[in-house]
Amino acid sequence: MTHRHFCDHAGHYWECHGKALRPLAGDTEPSVCMCRTCGVPTEDGDHSRCRVELLACPEHVEGQRRQMNEAKQAFEQRKMEFGLDEKFAQMQAMPDSPDKDAAAQEIVDWLFRD
Repeated sequence: MTHRHFCDHAGHYWECHGKALRPLAGDTEPSVCMCRTCGVPTEDGDHSRCRVELLACPEHVEGQRRQMNEAKQAFEQRKMEFGLDEKFAQMQAMPDSPDKDAAAQEIVDWLFRD
């Protein structure tokens, strides 16, 4: 019996046969697909009304992993250039005050900028 996933990397549905690789969750081997709604294996019963798991298909999983690694590296570079760890530690050490609020706002603005 098969079930469907939605490939969140390439934007299409794909058929699965009970086990799939979830590298973004840290998996190195395929694991049994569990229904996110019912909490049972997707191979057990009818899950046509349940939520579909977003999961890169076997054809696109390596591209997704590569893209995620590139994004992590870019974030780490931005984080280092901004001095996030140091600014966060300084902000945490400050007593509650307008200066602490301003330091926190600077971090939030950096995190959510374009």
